[in-house]
Amino acid sequence: MIGLLEDIKSKLKHLMKNNGSTEEKSLLRFVLGEVTRKKPDPSDMEILACIAKTIKTNSDVASKLEGDESRQHNIDQCNKENVILKSLIPSRALNKENIKSIIYSLDLDLSSNPGKLTGIIIGKLKSTNELFIQSDVSDCLSEILSTQQ
Repeated sequence: MIGLLEDIKSKLKHLMKNNGSTEEKSLLRFVLGEVTRKKPDPSDMEILACIAKTIKTNSDVASKLEGDESRQHNIDQCNKENVILKSLIPSRALNKENIKSIIYSLDLDLSSNPGKLTGIIIGKLKSTNELFIQSDVSDCLSEILSTQQ
């Protein structure tokens, strides 16, 4: 199975050979730079974490600029980058619905400390060798806990 790093490099090469979008090439270069800055051969989970962090940052920027018509270009740019970034997430990665199903199947004491629960859930997910975005685990747990009250 091809790794996420190789997949991103392959997409970048394809864009360079076929005169792809400058914005997309720049974004892929940014992701590659970020994920290989500390470690030359990052894991798929580390790459997913970087992609998720960049998506969150773009979303936060776009929401802060919302309503300022003079910044609409910046909002559009953040949204466009997020579409590209989301396309990098492999389909084999667990989505939030999958994560919620797994959380429910773990038979956890939901009255425990949310931080401790998150750690337990992430540990279980890592042991399955499935790809997932760690921030999705926190989001799913928060949603589940809010419905339990």
